[in-house]
Amino acid sequence: MKGRDTFFRIISPDHLYAGALLFTILTAFTVGTIYLFLYLKKRRHRVKTLLNDTIDDWIADVMTEGITKAEEVPGLLNQYLKKKIFRQFIIDKLINIKKNISGQPAADIESIYMKLGLLNDSLAKMNSSLWHRKAKGIYELGMMNMHASAANILPYTNHRNKFVRREAQSALVGFYGFDGLSFLDELTQPLLEWQHLKLLTQLQNFDMNPMTKLSSWLSSNNPYVVVFSLKLVEIYMQYDMHEAVVKKLNEENDKIRYHAIKALGAISNDDTAAILIDHYNNESKPNKIEILKQLSMIGSASNNNFLHNQLAEADNDIKLAVIRTLMSVNGVNHMIEQPDATTTEMSLQVKKELAWK
Repeated sequence: MKGRDTFFRIISPDHLYAGALLFTILTAFTVGTIYLFLYLKKRRHRVKTLLNDTIDDWIADVMTEGITKAEEVPGLLNQYLKKKIFRQFIIDKLINIKKNISGQPAADIESIYMKLGLLNDSLAKMNSSLWHRKAKGIYELGMMNMHASAANILPYTNHRNKFVRREAQSALVGFYGFDGLSFLDELTQPLLEWQHLKLLTQLQNFDMNPMTKLSSWLSSNNPYVVVFSLKLVEIYMQYDMHEAVVKKLNEENDKIRYHAIKALGAISNDDTAAILIDHYNNESKPNKIEILKQLSMIGSASNNNFLHNQLAEADNDIKLAVIRTLMSVNGVNHMIEQPDATTTEMSLQVKKELAWK
């Protein structure tokens, strides 16, 4: 009894009732909040489903009956266009549709985007101080082919944030093809491998224009620009750049020399093999292997003495590359001088490789 009396002297029944009431209120608030969240989520999902179906039907009508049908905006779209979350849903929907079509249907999607006033949403995002919104806005403008925004997008091609500049660079190339590479003139930020691949893939959709600035890009102070330019020389076989590319073999940057070797293989002339051989001894192992690879395609039997001398290399990767080159140039029955066990085994391996080609 004493313990009970002591407990109620410290905590009165009124305190217990108040605590129980507070707990009940907090529980009710939590349950109510969860219920409201789930209700709103379910409602948004229902609205998005309705919008999705409405957009699909409207676009089908536009593509069937012509762009004049775009003037008849469905009432449901007008109703939800006032809400930011649904405007973004509509933009994303239009972009997803446009990714899978081309020609006039794609132009119709762009007209619908403009008709719904969604351009202003993308511009607002591009001008945001938040990098992810800025990148999103530029992406939308690029996907919707908004050429009129090019001048505003151009400064972002050299933005400090890699995602922002990637979208800006891709947008310009998407607008103008090879002419869109003009951002390389002033680029001081990195241009990484993934972006190289994306830009080169985009360029495949365009007829090649003369790359009048290629020589200046090869002389850029930005090594990333030089490497990308060398890839352009290689892929689009810019033979008039041969002399400029040869100069890149003297660069300190190992990667620039590597891509210069590859580019020279693509635009080779009668002197290229000798030039590569002259630089061979000063090169890193990967670059030596690349020189040997290029010689296997542009070399001749006149290079045999050089190649046989390289068999003295202790490095088996280089030995294997030498043997591949010798057999590519002279045929699979070419005799390797003074073969040891390792060289003989490698020769058999290369013969099998070439037999499968």
